[in-house]
Amino acid sequence: MSDGIREYVGVYDVPFALLHRNEVEDAAVADAVEASGLPVVLGRTDDGWAVVLDRAQLESAAGRVDVFEAILTDAARRV
Repeated sequence: MSDGIREYVGVYDVPFALLHRNEVEDAAVADAVEASGLPVVLGRTDDGWAVVLDRAQLESAAGRVDVFEAILTDAARRV
């Protein structure tokens, strides 16, 4: 794992890796990012990487953490 990856466990006890676009080394992640565009929140499922939040959803949070948390919680239930 690259030194640029900062891992943590969120309030949902789910591991996250925060990556800058130039830190993406996994081909499957790169493919998912290319298909969806940036910014994006991806989640790993049994079938591979899935878009959890896309650009429009992230922009709808308008920088508000409480809104981001709400849309992330809702979206994660559907992945």
